[in-house]
Amino acid sequence: MKYKCFCAKKFHDLTVDEIRNMRRSGAKRIEIEKFIDYYNISIDEYNERIKVLKGISLISEERNYWMKQQKKRKLADEEVEVKYIYTVESIPDSMIAAIYQVDFEIIKGKVHYDTESLNRARKDINRKIDMFDRVVEETKDTTAYSNLKGVDLKAMRIYRGKNKRTLSKLSRIKESELTMYENEKLKIPKYIEQIYKETLNVKDRHIFQLRDIMNGKSDKVEEDRSIPKLVKLRVFKRDKGKCTKCESKDKLHFHHIKHFADGGQNTPENLKLLCVSCHAEEHKGEKSYHMLKSMASEG
Repeated sequence: MKYKCFCAKKFHDLTVDEIRNMRRSGAKRIEIEKFIDYYNISIDEYNERIKVLKGISLISEERNYWMKQQKKRKLADEEVEVKYIYTVESIPDSMIAAIYQVDFEIIKGKVHYDTESLNRARKDINRKIDMFDRVVEETKDTTAYSNLKGVDLKAMRIYRGKNKRTLSKLSRIKESELTMYENEKLKIPKYIEQIYKETLNVKDRHIFQLRDIMNGKSDKVEEDRSIPKLVKLRVFKRDKGKCTKCESKDKLHFHHIKHFADGGQNTPENLKLLCVSCHAEEHKGEKSYHMLKSMASEG
């Protein structure tokens, strides 16, 4: 056999010895092009992984292949810039209408589109372009991948009661592609994370809470920051109507031990009474700190 066998693992799970055995084994080593094709990764991903692993470094074949691919991409990008310089406003109404299924009627042989729907569609395209541009800007000189896992995407979708077909229609992403991301067959780019969040109206705190549910630490997601009256009464009674730090009975606040923004819930176990001064100290270094300190200084 000309080449050694590939390890039946995901690329990022390979050990240094496994990579060395496949890529550093003399004449029988697996060529870099075949290697990255088999593991469905880019040469950039391969290089980044090798750089962080201990005991192995890039060899000339890998560096040369990377430089060759960089040159190809640059030429392709320059060609695209010359041939396809479009703005959203220059896209024909018929194309927008076809993509977004805008209503229309034909009067005397001329097509008239629903102006309101057409404008909404153009705004949506602009929004998606802006969103993608933000992702690119935020991730310059870094790999634009999300820290979320496939199970997080799946939990977000199920939480909002959407199947993959419905989400595909809403997000304009192929159903097969959604499946690949949710099953972690593809690495999750940051723009995919953003599309899931915006399409499903999910915040970071929802994700934290969904993880707690999956880990058996909770059984619900708190949509509303406001604390139920009965929960307040239980906490007030348990803490004897005074600050749990300094025992003051003035200007008492209900403080989330695990912050609400981090997925903390409105449960008695996650709440405690603090006076406004002690509450401010709990949030030192955060945006709310100066506001709470100002409240504490008021007579």
